[in-house]
Amino acid sequence: MSTRRTIAAGAWCLAAVLLLSGCLRTDGLATPEGARYRGSLVDSNGKPDPALITALSEKDAARRIDPCSVIDMTAVSALGNVTYAGPQQSLGDCEVLLSDRTGPVVSLSVSMSTMPVFPSNTTTYGTRVGTVPTGDNLCSITVAYNEERAFQYFASGVVGSNPCAELRAVVEASAPLLDRPGQRKTPLKDPCSFLDTLYPAEQTLSVIGLNPSTCDYSLGVRTRADRNRYVVNTITMSRVIADAPPLSARQLQLAGIPAYESSGSEDRCEVTAFVGIDKPFTRIGWDGKSDTYVEVITVHGHGCATIREIAVAAVKTYRAA
Repeated sequence: MSTRRTIAAGAWCLAAVLLLSGCLRTDGLATPEGARYRGSLVDSNGKPDPALITALSEKDAARRIDPCSVIDMTAVSALGNVTYAGPQQSLGDCEVLLSDRTGPVVSLSVSMSTMPVFPSNTTTYGTRVGTVPTGDNLCSITVAYNEERAFQYFASGVVGSNPCAELRAVVEASAPLLDRPGQRKTPLKDPCSFLDTLYPAEQTLSVIGLNPSTCDYSLGVRTRADRNRYVVNTITMSRVIADAPPLSARQLQLAGIPAYESSGSEDRCEVTAFVGIDKPFTRIGWDGKSDTYVEVITVHGHGCATIREIAVAAVKTYRAA
């Protein structure tokens, strides 16, 4: 590390000392060998569940899908000039922004994190079953993708508008794209990969959820109070927040990167780690101005010491992949 970077890091921690009684360093972490979380997934009775392993294989496939590829951009362009098309806050979602902030549609998005469980009032989009458009100012349509997953499309408009007609036209044009969705150049990283290094092979795990950029797991069988549940998200966040985290947060240097920690009632804690601090990218914001974003890992659950340990493992695994 250069002298300049060493001084900068020291000054950053000094500011934290003045504001928050210390800059914590959590670089060290002993990691066991031989753990394989995919082979230790259990059902509600604590027994290995092949169905959960199959679900993870489906999630692996979802991590290769580019969600923007299932939005027909020609149909979107008919609604206005597109200023941005790319990751929303969740890496598993795509967001499209339009330049006209007064039209019936100012943005569209698609999420891959919905189950194909529909109410009785359904319709079809091409050859696929989906929901009837509903909403006011914000309209949504969910379309079945496979037996495990559906894609949910959203359109938002100005107050008083109803973008459902426009969204339906986009979804009808987009439905054929679900037959062969485009692939990412680089698949999303498995946010649960760190489980292989953090826990021993005999540790049983319950992993749920469809979001391809979230690891929602419990140690053993999930308890009613969720005391053994932890959620790790990989999201995008403005680079500005890394330099100016909430004043109520405790600033950290976590596995060599800036992070901050917030705690609440019932021993709940959350760590936000700027894992992509050295790989920023530019996107257009709602105000039409460009902003610098980075990938971020958030970890929340009970007990700050435990959450920090999970965050260190998640960050190290993510950056090593």
